[in-house]
Amino acid sequence: MPELIRQPESLAEAVAISAALTGFTVVDRHNERVGVVKSVNAERTCLIVEAGGSFFSLKQQHAVHIVAISSIDVSGFKIVLAASRDDVADAPEFHHGDARSDIAIAGHYGDRISAASP
Repeated sequence: MPELIRQPESLAEAVAISAALTGFTVVDRHNERVGVVKSVNAERTCLIVEAGGSFFSLKQQHAVHIVAISSIDVSGFKIVLAASRDDVADAPEFHHGDARSDIAIAGHYGDRISAASP
């Protein structure tokens, strides 16, 4: 049975679990592949996920805020989001070290997750 970590409840908890997430596969709430974690921002609030890279498209990097994480399968190296692939693709552009960027991204995912909840 895979070891699961629930969604972080605080920034301190996020710091503890996010530092080792580079290389994890990210899937959306429908279990569709989104991409791979390339890095974590300095504030440990956003995963930078590289997506795409097929024959017809270039690789793109998108920020996924910790509020969008549903679960983390440590043994399977997989992060499951409460958001969709489209939510990730439509996220605002991330700027390292810009608190407004972090707030905008958190709001983006919060709005979409709330709208998708039953």
